[in-house]
Amino acid sequence: FDPYGADLETYEVCAELIEKHLLKLPSRLLQESKSL
Repeated sequence: FDPYGADLETYEVCAELIEKHLLKLPSRLLQESKSL
């Protein structure tokens, strides 16, 4: 039984939403978040 298997697709969806959200941020904030 893999407790993380069912969450993998959910994580991928969340990651995609996060990427879309980051694309809406000012490039300065995006660069700062990448440097962390």
